[in-house]
Amino acid sequence: GELGESTGNVGGDVNVQGNVTIEQGAHVTGQIAAATVMVSGEVHGNIQASARVELLETGVINGDVKAAVLTVAAGSRMRGNADFGWPESAK
Repeated sequence: GELGESTGNVGGDVNVQGNVTIEQGAHVTGQIAAATVMVSGEVHGNIQASARVELLETGVINGDVKAAVLTVAAGSRMRGNADFGWPESAK
């Protein structure tokens, strides 16, 4: 599913089994839970990804990120706690 220019500002929680893409220019306020989350826009809230979070060059995350794999591009911004690489059983 793509949250992009057409949706503009999205409020509320996003909970999907598959992939979520936050397009450049989109602002999402709320929790995001998905398998893979690609962030080119802005997310204000926590992200939980069972597989991967990719914070792309134009991306901004203001909140905590929990993921199996976290990829952060140069130029992106994040403020919050990052928890990645730990198996679910090792909490």
